[in-house]
Amino acid sequence: MVRKAYSVVLVVALSLIGLAVGQTKYGLPVIDGKPHAVVTTILEKPYLVESTNAGAKGNDRYFGYIKDLLDAIAKDMTITYEIILVKDGKYGSQENGQWVGMVGEITRDEANIAAAALTITHEREKVIDFTTPYMQTGIVVGMSKKTNFGSETGSKATMAFFLSPLKYGVWIAVIIAFVVVGVILALYMHFNPYETKQEATKYDRFAINKSLWLMLSSLFLQGSTIRPAAISVRILVAFWWFFSLVFLVTYISGMVRSAATLNTKPRVSSVEELASSGINFGTVDKGSTYSFFRNSTTETYKKMFKNLQVAKTVTGGMNRALNESYAFIGEEPMIEYTTRRNPECDLVIVGRPVNSRGYGFAVAKNSQLRSRLDIALLRMQGEGKLHALNRKWFVSGESCKRFRVNDEQYIPASGGKMYGDTSVGLDEFGGALLVLIIGIIISLIAFIIEICIHKKKNSNKGKADENDAGEAEEMKLKTDEEAQA
Repeated sequence: MVRKAYSVVLVVALSLIGLAVGQTKYGLPVIDGKPHAVVTTILEKPYLVESTNAGAKGNDRYFGYIKDLLDAIAKDMTITYEIILVKDGKYGSQENGQWVGMVGEITRDEANIAAAALTITHEREKVIDFTTPYMQTGIVVGMSKKTNFGSETGSKATMAFFLSPLKYGVWIAVIIAFVVVGVILALYMHFNPYETKQEATKYDRFAINKSLWLMLSSLFLQGSTIRPAAISVRILVAFWWFFSLVFLVTYISGMVRSAATLNTKPRVSSVEELASSGINFGTVDKGSTYSFFRNSTTETYKKMFKNLQVAKTVTGGMNRALNESYAFIGEEPMIEYTTRRNPECDLVIVGRPVNSRGYGFAVAKNSQLRSRLDIALLRMQGEGKLHALNRKWFVSGESCKRFRVNDEQYIPASGGKMYGDTSVGLDEFGGALLVLIIGIIISLIAFIIEICIHKKKNSNKGKADENDAGEAEEMKLKTDEEAQA
């Protein structure tokens, strides 16, 4: 009650001060030459976090996405603001005909702006105004891998299971590489003069069948009696050995991952499937997701509402989902933030977002602030500042990069067990192909150099032979002359 009275008195006092001096802007009192706003918000990572610095005062007591966003807006609008925490710790809903949470504080003029992950809903817009959304959201499910994959059986091995570690594009690329390198190798061996000088030329000199056999034996790490001598050929074979090693390691590791997918599929792959899954589920009490299920006319959602086990906060709900057989239903940004930063990558996001909506700032009905806040937010969006803030607070520092389950496949978080489509594609395998192409180019350069050197040596040798023949002819003539004399 004391905090509530303080908030009301603060807003009223600031307004009276502005009126007393005859100065208001955007409907806010002007203090020290700048409009001043009281902002109600709520503590929720990463939107707003309380600083552990005991010496921090005023707005410096907090940091997070909302704090950075408010600072940018205040700079754009040339205003000052003061952060106050919502007294009942709620976002905003109707209880016994009265609005509670941040929405209630706006309607009672206890604050000028509500800045948080406040979902824009039709029900709330009846009593307050929202700005343009600063972030898009939707309803998804957060749960542990153990809960969703613990005991169900699913995919079975097929006749083509041995091909599953690599996508078809990779298999085609490997076959093409095998043939192309084999042909190039045979041509090198046929036309390279340094190979023809070997003692066992007729046996060791490459034909296309022998070059392909060397390629195949290298691919499976087997030895071969065929031993190239020319530098260009050795370079090409060495690069093929490297390619073969990468291929084998990729294939074997992919086979291990593919084997892990056998007899495993998610129990739940969408929000709707929770209704008949036998898994306990819930959402934040009196939040926008709670209101969605409560007001829904869809039979599945009406059934789910009757079985909701509410949580006080998103963090509390996700902690329960991590440690129990429980699924937490909530807004995608917060669930994704928690899932990304789970150290063991044991959490997954289930389902495509439903009931897509947005987060916005709330102001009093017909407030002058709304249009000015819209301009500031749209300008920040156009300049890429909202995207930069999103990456700073939601993406940077993540532990897990892939963590979604939907009705098509499951892409796991790094560090966890691999399920669903784990095949390696050209995006991952392309580096090995690039190295092989570089090897072909280097070997071609070496081959050209060898040809040039050999021609030069033959040319010099020809001149030397001509000189020797001339000298021999001269000696013969001299001998003949002496004999005649």
